[in-house]
Amino acid sequence: MAPARAQEPGDDLACEAGPVSRIVIESRPIFDPGPPSQPRILRWTRGLANFMHVDTREGFIAGELLFGEGDCPDQFLFEESERILRELGFIATADIVAEPQPDGTRHVRVTTRDEWTTKIQIDVTVDDGPQFEGASMVEENFLGSGNLIGAFYQERKQRRDYGITLHSTRLGGTRLDGRLNAGRTRSGGFTDAMLVYPFVGEVGRFAGRLRFHRRESLFPYVLDPSLDYSYALLPVYGERVEATQAYRFGEPGDLTLLGFGITRETLRFDEYPDSVSLVRGLDFGNLLDDEPGIGSRLAGQTRGHGLTRFNLLLARRKVRFESRRGLDAVSGEQSVPQGLDLSLTLGPRLPLGWLSTEDESSPASPAELASDFMGRVSFFGGVASASAVLLVNAETEARRVRFEDEVDGRWRDIFSEADLLAYWQPGVGVARTLVARVSAAGGWNTISPFQLTLGGREVVRGYKEEDFPAGRRVVASLENRVDLGWPAPSSMDLGLTFFADAGRAWAGDVPFGMDTGWKTSVGAGLRLGFPAGSVRVTRIDLAWPVGADSGRGPMFRASTGDFIGLVRGFADAQMVRSRRSGVNTSFEGVSR
Repeated sequence: MAPARAQEPGDDLACEAGPVSRIVIESRPIFDPGPPSQPRILRWTRGLANFMHVDTREGFIAGELLFGEGDCPDQFLFEESERILRELGFIATADIVAEPQPDGTRHVRVTTRDEWTTKIQIDVTVDDGPQFEGASMVEENFLGSGNLIGAFYQERKQRRDYGITLHSTRLGGTRLDGRLNAGRTRSGGFTDAMLVYPFVGEVGRFAGRLRFHRRESLFPYVLDPSLDYSYALLPVYGERVEATQAYRFGEPGDLTLLGFGITRETLRFDEYPDSVSLVRGLDFGNLLDDEPGIGSRLAGQTRGHGLTRFNLLLARRKVRFESRRGLDAVSGEQSVPQGLDLSLTLGPRLPLGWLSTEDESSPASPAELASDFMGRVSFFGGVASASAVLLVNAETEARRVRFEDEVDGRWRDIFSEADLLAYWQPGVGVARTLVARVSAAGGWNTISPFQLTLGGREVVRGYKEEDFPAGRRVVASLENRVDLGWPAPSSMDLGLTFFADAGRAWAGDVPFGMDTGWKTSVGAGLRLGFPAGSVRVTRIDLAWPVGADSGRGPMFRASTGDFIGLVRGFADAQMVRSRRSGVNTSFEGVSR
C-alpha cells in the first residue's frame, strides 16, 4: 500500500506505460556466493556469515515502498523508495527496476542487500594510552523485522552510561517509529522515549512526534592548563516532554511546512555550588571536592528553569536527491540532497496558569524567570555537478530572557554554528574523493552549561579532546580519500585517507576559555567498509600536531564512522549537549 495514496487519495488515471501488475521483492543476504573458482575458504566464510544473518523480510520491504500493484509506474516514486530503503541502517543497497511485460503492464523488481547487523563491540582507544571505553551487543534488524534490540556500557571521560536500547522502525506494522533508551549514568539515570510518524520521503504530508527525555549527567568543563586539575564536573538534571505535529503543502521537491506543539522544559543544578567536583588527569573514578575559585566560576551558567512553551514551526523546502558513490562510503552509494531548506521555530513561554505548571523546585537562581522566548532559524543549501558536491548548513538558536529583577529582557544562550562541506571526485587515475570542510561554532551570553574545545576527533585531530577550552572556534579540514579496490573488493572495501586540519578558538564568555591562535595537524589512516558497498566506515587514524606543538607526538584513534561528511551530519556534539529545546522541523525515523 502506498503511503502517499493513503494520505492523499487521488483519482484513478490510465497509465500510458501500463500499470504495475506485479511487485517482485528479492531481499539478498550480505554476501553473494561468488564464483566457484574463488578460494574455498572465502566461499565458506561468506556462506557462514549469510547463515548467521536473517535477511530482511520481504513484507517489511514492501511496507516501505511508495507504490503498489495497480499503480502507474512512476520513476520519482521508485527513486524515493530506493532512498528510503538505503537510509535504513540495516540495508546496504536498494535497486528498483520496472520490467515491460507482453501484456503491456510492468513488473517492478525490488532488490535489496543487507548490512551486517549483529554487533558485538568492544571500544578501546589509545588517545592517552590504552583505554577501555565500553562494550555493546546490538541486533539492528531482529529476525529481519526492522527492530533493534541491544544493551550497552559506555565509559568515556566523565560519561559512564549503561542500559538497554529498543527501536522499532514499523511499530505494530504501521509507519509509526518507536524508541526507548533507558539506563543509568555516573550521577543518576536517563530515559529517552519517542514515538514519531515521519514524513514519508518527499511525498508525505503529515508527521508527528511524542517524546519524553530525562537525564541526570555531569557537564564537563575543561580547566585552564595552569591549574592542578583537568576537569570541573557540574551535575545537571534536564527533562523535556514534547508533543509536536506538522503538515506539508505543495508538490514533492517544493514543499511548505507548518507545525505546532507543546514542550515542557526543566533544567536544574541541585545543590550548586556544593555539588561541583574536580578531576585530576583522567581519573574520573576518583572525584575530588571543589576548591575555592574553581566551582564559583560556573555560576553564570547555572540559571535553571522550569517552563512550558508553545512552539510554532515554519519551513520552506525545495530539495531533490541524487545518488553518488564513494563520498563518505569507500565505494558505496548514498543520497545527496540538493536545493534549499529554510526553517524557523518560535517558542514563547506560556503564561502561568494557562497550560502551564511552573516548577517551583527548579528556580532560575538568583531571580525567577519573568519571560522566556526561544527562536531558532536554520538554513541548508546544496548544489552538485557531475564531479563535485557543495553543501552549506547554518543554524542559530537564542532565548529572549527577562528575570524578575530586570527591567528589560536580553538575548541569552545564543548558540550558532555554520558548516561548508565540499566533495570533488577528479575521475582520473585511482578512485578518490577530495573532501573539504570549514566549520564555525560559538556561544554568546550563555546562562546554561556551555563550553567548546579545539582538540579532538571531530575538530583538530592531532590534539586531545581536553585541549584548548573556548567559547568560539573555527576549523578547516582537507581530506583525500582513496579507494584501493583491494584485496577482496567483492567482500569488503579498503581505502586510505590523508588529512590536514587547522583551527583557532577564542575564549568568549565561557568559564576557563582561552584564545589559542592557530593550531594545525596532519594525519593518515585506513578506512574499512564491511561488507563491500556499505556506507558505514571504520577508521584507524594517526594524527600529528605541527608547528609549536609538534613535540607532543601522534594521536592514534580507531573509530566507527567518519567525523566529517554528510553521513555524519552537520550537528556538532558539543553544541547539541547545550541546546535545551530540541524542537525542530526534522521528523526523521529512528533508523535514519
